[in-house]
Parts: sequence; C-alpha cells; structure tokens
Amino acid sequence: MKPKTAAFPTRGVTTAARFPAFALGAAGLLQAATLAAQPMLEEVMVTAQKRPESLQDVPISVAAMSGERLDAMGIESIEELTLYTPGVTVTEGASGAQLFIRGVGSGLNKGFEQSVGTYVDGIYFGRGRSTRVGMFDMERAEILKGPQGVLFGKNTIAGAFNLTTRNPGQEAEGYAQASYEFETEEQSYEGAYGGPVTDTLGLRFAARYSDSDGWMRNTFTGEDIGGEEEWISRLTAVWDAADSVEVIGKLQYSTLEQSEKPAELIHCAPQLQALVAGVDDCRFDDKTTVTAYDPDGGHGSEEIEAWSAGLTVNWDFGAGTLTSVTGYTGHDDDLYLDSDYTHLDTLDASRDEKFNSFSQELRVVGDLGERMDYIAGVYYESNELEYNQVLSYNAEPSTGTPYALSRVVDDVQDTKTYAAFGQLGWDFTDTLKLTVGARYSVDEKEVDALNYCGEFKTSIPSGAASCFGAPYHLKQNRSDDNFSPSVTLEWSPTIEHMLYAKVSQGYKSGGFDLQSLSGDPATFEFEPEEVDSYEIGSKSTLLDGAMTLNVAVYRNEYKDLQVSTFDGFVGFNVGNAAEAISQGVDLDLNWAITESWRTAFSVSYLDATYDSFPGAQCSYPQTAATPAGETCVNDLSGEDLQYAPPWSAHWNLTWERAIADNLYLAVSGDLNYSDKYYVANDLDPELRQDSFTKFDMRVALSPLDDRWEVALLGKNLTDEETFNFGNDVPLAPGSYFAHYDRTRTLAVQLRWNF
Repeated sequence: MKPKTAAFPTRGVTTAARFPAFALGAAGLLQAATLAAQPMLEEVMVTAQKRPESLQDVPISVAAMSGERLDAMGIESIEELTLYTPGVTVTEGASGAQLFIRGVGSGLNKGFEQSVGTYVDGIYFGRGRSTRVGMFDMERAEILKGPQGVLFGKNTIAGAFNLTTRNPGQEAEGYAQASYEFETEEQSYEGAYGGPVTDTLGLRFAARYSDSDGWMRNTFTGEDIGGEEEWISRLTAVWDAADSVEVIGKLQYSTLEQSEKPAELIHCAPQLQALVAGVDDCRFDDKTTVTAYDPDGGHGSEEIEAWSAGLTVNWDFGAGTLTSVTGYTGHDDDLYLDSDYTHLDTLDASRDEKFNSFSQELRVVGDLGERMDYIAGVYYESNELEYNQVLSYNAEPSTGTPYALSRVVDDVQDTKTYAAFGQLGWDFTDTLKLTVGARYSVDEKEVDALNYCGEFKTSIPSGAASCFGAPYHLKQNRSDDNFSPSVTLEWSPTIEHMLYAKVSQGYKSGGFDLQSLSGDPATFEFEPEEVDSYEIGSKSTLLDGAMTLNVAVYRNEYKDLQVSTFDGFVGFNVGNAAEAISQGVDLDLNWAITESWRTAFSVSYLDATYDSFPGAQCSYPQTAATPAGETCVNDLSGEDLQYAPPWSAHWNLTWERAIADNLYLAVSGDLNYSDKYYVANDLDPELRQDSFTKFDMRVALSPLDDRWEVALLGKNLTDEETFNFGNDVPLAPGSYFAHYDRTRTLAVQLRWNF
C-alpha cells in the first residue's frame, strides 16, 4: 500500500490534476495550482483488451475492483464479488455453480459449457466448479459484460470474469491477516510474502485457511449446516530471463470441504407435508431437516480438490510483444446430495466430477506506425471430463414397502478447441478510431455415455431392466465451427470523453446431455448457441478528474439459447430455446467529493426475455391446472429469463480522515438492491425471489503508515432473508426447496503489513 503523505489524506483519491503541457505562464501556473488542490480519482487499469489500459479508454462495459478494495470489503469469492455488481449473478446450485450476466448463463447440466468465462491470470477455467475456489491476494478483478467473442479463449457469449493475482514487487513486502465472524464462528487466516531473490528473480508465496460452522440449523440432527473448510496456497515466480524477456510462473492448490448444502423445504404439497409433519415446517425460515445419508455414515457433503499451473512468457521485440500463455487446470469434486430434501432416506445422489484441461495461447500485440495497433493470436485447448453419478431411490421409509434401486451414470467426454483471432485498430483521425476483429473457432467433442441399473447405493451392476428409465450406452462425436466478427467505432472529442459503438457476434458450442436418463439419440445432443450483440456507450472523466461517469446501452439477440429445466420427477429436459433478447442500460459513477468523502453508484436496467420459446417445460401449477387427458403446453415467449431482475443497483459511500497525529479512520457503507427475479427457468411463481435491499458497513482504524489495521465488517445488516437457487422437490409434485443465502454477519479483521 502507498504511504499517506497529506495532512488529511484519502485512499483511492489523488490531489494532482492533469493539465496540458503547453499551459505556460502565470495563468497556466495559477490554473495548475488551483487544480492541484482538488481531489482526483486514481486511474483504474484493466487488461480487458489483452494489454494494460485505463478503464476510461476501453470501449467495453467493464466493472473493475482493485485488490485493496477486495481486501477491504472482505470479498473472498466470485459469488461475493457479484453482490456488488448490478446485472451479474453467481449462485451455487444443487450440483454446480451458475454464472449469469445480463440474464444469460448456463444451467446445471454437466454437458454445458459456461456462457460466462472465467480467466485467472490469463488462463481459461472452463467449469462452473472452478468458481468455488476462493479469491485472495488479488491484484484486481474485472467483470466484462456482454459477449467477448474475439480476444478471450472461448465461450464468453454472455461475459467474462478476468481475475489477476499479485506478483512479487520490486521490494520485499507482505502481509498477515486474521478475521473472526461471530454468527457462523468463521475463522480465516491468510498471508503473503514476496520480493526479489536475485537481480532477475522474484518470488511470492500466499496461503489462506478458513473454517466456518454454517448459518442454517438442521432441526433433525441439531447441527449447523452450510459450513466450509478451505485451504488455498499459491506460489508465483517472475524471472527476467533477458532485458526483453519476462517469464511468470504460477502454481496453485486448494481444497474445499462443505457440510450439508444450505437447502430447505419452502413449500410442501399435502402428501409430503404428512411425511414431515412435526419435523419440518416447510417454510422459508433458515431451519431444515435436509440430511443426506452418505455411504460413509456421515451427512451430505462436498469435497473439492483443485489445482492449476500457468506459465506466461512475454517477449518485447521492439515493434510489439509476443506472449505465450500455457495453462493446466484440474479438479476432483465429490458431492453427496440429499435429493429428496427431507430427513427421509428416500432419494439421494452421489456425484463425482473429474476434470483436467491443457491450454496454449500465443498472441502478439503491437503497433503499425503511429495510427494503427493490432492483436493476433492462436488458441488450443484439450480437456477431459469424467462424470459419475449414483442416483438411489428407497421407497421403504415412506411406504413400508421394500423397494430400492440405483441409476448409475458413467460419462467420459473429450473436447478439443482450435481458434485463431485478430484485431486491428486504426486511428484515422485524432478523434476517431475504428477497430475490426474476428475469431474463428472449431470445437470437437467425443462422448462415451454409459447408464445402467446398479445395486442400491453402489455402482455395481444389478442387471435390472429399468431404473428411472432403461439402461443405455451411447458413443457419439460432434464438431462445431464458428466465425465471430466484431466492429467498434470510437469518438473522443476531448481527452476526458469517449463515445463508442460496437457490433459483434459470439457463440457457444453445442454438446451432449451428460445427465440424460432416456438416452434418446434425438434429444441427447443440443445445438450451438449464438448471439448478435449491439452496444453504444460513453466514458467520461468529469470535474477535473474527480468524477467518472460511464454509460452503456445494449441489445443482445440470442439464437438457440441452451436451457436445462427440471421435469418434476428426477431428471432435466435439455435443449435449445428458440430465441431470447437481453437489452438494457448500465450506468457507473465514481466521485471523489472531497478529500475525505467519495461515493460510487452503479445501476442496471435489464429487460431480458424469451423472444420465442414455444414448447417450454410446464411448471407444476400449469401441469396441475391441465385437464385430465390433455397435455400441458407452455409458451414462454415474451416472458422473463431467470436471474434477470429488471432493476439492480449498488451504492457506496466512504469517509476517510486522519483523526489524530498517527491514526486514520475509514468508514464505508454499501447498499445493494435487487428487483424480483426467477431462479428456475420454468418461471414457477413459488421460485421467485422478491426484491430486497442489503446493507453492508465497514469501520477501520490504522496508523498513517499502514503498518497495521483493525476493522469491523458487517454484511447484510438489515438481516434480509433471500435465496439464490431453488427447484421442485423430486418425486413430490407441488413441493419446493431453496438454497438460503447468508443472513446477517459481523466480523472483526486484523491485518499486519510488512
């Protein structure tokens, strides 16, 4: 952190103003002196276009947060990051993470690629499970909204998370931090240390450990659920191999263990109500009897082991920079899920996902004279996914009739991606710039899908002829190719203002329904998803650098949107919706009001609907209202997409000031608002989260030299009760479950910088 030098300094605000170099003479000096007394925002640097640039110079809708801000707000995951970013949602579903930007994301089917890409230090993490790894010792986090089909690895049809971790600096430095949260009794400890080892080699090691008891009460076992224990470690090396060659290597390893998922019954049909009477109240009140009976004798649990290795080489050859990014990522996720969402041992699922990926990107960035710049590159990725599930049904607890079976899913999918991309920018006047880019991609997939009947709660074949459908064995392959162009026009009438208009296309490859129970070849595959994107925006620096105001107006037209909808029994219907439109306005304002006060405000208006979706899955109320002998028909054309609140907003107000000769006080408050939205894409009214407002606050005390800091953090101080995921209860039509968000938390944080 930078030391404070002003009498009443403000972090994140500078007091030096920019003025033209030719402003000479008494008048110019007087103007400079006047401007120098005014607060200014620090310049925010991003790499949204594969090169370091000021956020105000990038013709993309980007939300960026520095590592210092992430630390101060206690943000430890991508899911927490999105709470402060309107129009963006990350939730933890029953069997995986869901990432949505502007109402568009991927469902929970294991065969789906992510609509929202996640990139850590330039390496693509292609599975939703990758987002579960905690964030710490970060340089910055960027959220790119809308399709990014040209410059990023693959499948960024809705947007991208671009995360950068810290490298060793020019001097030895580090920190140690400990925090304790009183409601969940969460303890967390983290630290990092790094710096130069020799004149050409720098190292940095960072590690984090956290452990919590959970925030929901299991009334059947008397235990708290939702607790997690996590270890993360990272080693970074930076080697100046030559005057023009830099080599950056990163290794990371993590483990995450979660007890039971924070799920509860929120409504029970009469039949299920009778079975849980006196044990579960079937109300949304953070009390539950969900208790999975896993084969080892414990309750429901999840264990994730993840690893990654990256090697980046930058060679500055004068006319440009050649960059090689080599990445290897993988994880092993073992999940045991209580699928009936009651204390009864009726339906449960044991799931194991193993994933390994190798990627290689080569790109060159440079200038062609004074008025042209370019980016060109190639990309290759090869990954293997192994997915095993044992879905077990036991009718004895509810009916008294011995009847037990298991359905075993054993799938292996191999994927290879090849791509070439390029972008050329031309400043054809001092104020106008045209940028043209394109990406050509080929995705090849092979799958070996084996489904059979197993002995109860095992993967041992039983030889039964039916278990949630007939057994099957399919071997299929497919290949998709796509050409995605992009054209951007920028107009900068002054150095403080930039207007842009962008037209682009994007795509997400097709694939296979890796959780299919029918094995019907006609429905086993789903087709690619495509988008035509239009965006106009402005980026302005106002009040002599004390304010930035960015606005984006967009319209994204999706074709063959990939969807996965629960069938009300035990499976999901996977396919392509006809068309969807996501359109709206994003506004971001940052203002250094005075040297002590600053504020930030972001608001998103979103109109995301199915433009055409006949033949959609019926919700339970629609099915129940269908006369006997008739087939329920649902047309969602014109209806909302899931996770698409019409309005969402974030407001921050911060006050910072020296209160004594050597003490500094910082007080910050955050309001997060979300309009109502559906969490299930059949738009069942029982699974609609109503609008809410959550208030966070942080109070921190530190000396002027930043040697240490003591902070008190409160999140969701209004104690709002909300849920982020839900669905129908399998085998219990008319009943629903939901995943409960954390309620009010209060933590104390101690930090030592050295």
